[in-house]
Amino acid sequence: MLEELNQFQGNDVWDLVARVDKKNIIGTKWVFSNNSKELVHGLPKLNIIKSICEICVKSKQSRFPFVSEDLKRASATLQVIHFDICVPFEVDSLGCMKYFITFVHEFTRMIWLYTIKLKSETLDIFRKFKVLVDKESEKSIKILRTYGVGEYTSKDF
Repeated sequence: MLEELNQFQGNDVWDLVARVDKKNIIGTKWVFSNNSKELVHGLPKLNIIKSICEICVKSKQSRFPFVSEDLKRASATLQVIHFDICVPFEVDSLGCMKYFITFVHEFTRMIWLYTIKLKSETLDIFRKFKVLVDKESEKSIKILRTYGVGEYTSKDF
């Protein structure tokens, strides 16, 4: 750093100015903005052209998210329930459970979690869940939303 400053002084590039109060760093932006006040001796006057570049304006514009449809959240109890089965665990739990099923109530964000040994137990667990929430809320499930990967396509379901 000192070597570079010595080169500036030796070549008479410009005379460095003392630090201005309330300024921590003297950067190029500060130097050029204060050039009109002649705080830096020997620095040529610059004419900054303030034209508006169309590409610059477009690159700074923000974009709206791409929404294909107006997604609406559930507005009532049991209007939408999200349902999923996890992939099998590599190590069984203490009760030899390999899977778990989650039910998420979209309106209240309440989560019910059930552990099962086999995927074939899914229908029984869903029936128990449906009876439970129907009794608690005195309403029935309107929409049961899944990820649609074919796990719940049995005729019984």
